[in-house]
Amino acid sequence: MMVIALLPSVIVLPMLANLSRSITQRQATATLQTTAEAVSAQLSRGLLDQWNEVKRLAEFAAQGDSRETMRLRLDTVVATDQQYAWLGLANPAGTVLVASGGVLDGVSVSERPWFKAGLTGAFAGDVHDALLLQKFVAPNAKEPLRLIDFALPVKRADGVPIGVLGAHVRWEAVREMFRVPRAGGSIELLLLSAEGTVLVGPPPLEGKKLPVSFALAAGQGIGRSGVETWPDGRTYLTSVLPEVGSGDIPSFGWSLVARQPTEVALVDTYAAASRMLPIIALSGVLIIAVSVGFAWWVARPLSRLATAADQLSQGTTEAPVPHERSYREVAILSDALARLDTRTSGTAGKR
Repeated sequence: MMVIALLPSVIVLPMLANLSRSITQRQATATLQTTAEAVSAQLSRGLLDQWNEVKRLAEFAAQGDSRETMRLRLDTVVATDQQYAWLGLANPAGTVLVASGGVLDGVSVSERPWFKAGLTGAFAGDVHDALLLQKFVAPNAKEPLRLIDFALPVKRADGVPIGVLGAHVRWEAVREMFRVPRAGGSIELLLLSAEGTVLVGPPPLEGKKLPVSFALAAGQGIGRSGVETWPDGRTYLTSVLPEVGSGDIPSFGWSLVARQPTEVALVDTYAAASRMLPIIALSGVLIIAVSVGFAWWVARPLSRLATAADQLSQGTTEAPVPHERSYREVAILSDALARLDTRTSGTAGKR
């Protein structure tokens, strides 16, 4: 009886816990996705502004601005936006015609990836260490200067190539955007390259390729959310934003991953379970008490009637059959035994 009484509690508690976990996980996942989307939008806006600036400069170069005028434009942009490390225009052979601050004027950049790609179309190059610019732009920096590249082909109105306009943008601004603490520091954001390498994220993971399934999904352009065990052995609620970028910016192939430790993300589940446990336990005790009381209420009249029936069967009736009226079944049984007792007593008297 006690097992039967406890059975509902045993079934209901896991069901409530699973329901609470599911609801909490959906809410926490929505928070992760919102955070990732907000950072992606912020990053995209910044990149789009820079890309549009490069496009405007390319249009001025295509219109035939003199070197002096072009240099003034480039210097003005670099002076007003510190995120640009360098802007320059190279001729079709790869020699820099004019650059911000005169840096690399007359130097060949024909072997640089941005120049090669920019000869044929719009180009956005992933983060890399500065090779030519480090000694000019940041000679005393403690860390290597890291850049992303933009490049556009420049042609006259009649289609004759003028060259390639290139822009080197400082990577540090992107890093700082991802370093901002979110949700008390519990939500971490990782920017992944097209190959799944962590470009920005927790320091132990930067520069490493993630083996987790969510990184693979990101590389395939698939959005996913769920609980994942990471290389540090901890479980995190993880959400993937498979594409970062907007407008007509050439794709970097980046994806964004947001993660939060499950003990933080699902804390409401644990709190709810701790609150529900005493209630469930008290309910179980109450069910047992009610069940025992009900069993006693059912069994007590039956026990008295069973004793009376046993005495009737042995012909040793010493007291009238109990007049039980607790519930219908015992009332019928009590009346039946009383009639049987009357008949038995009448037969004995005739003898």
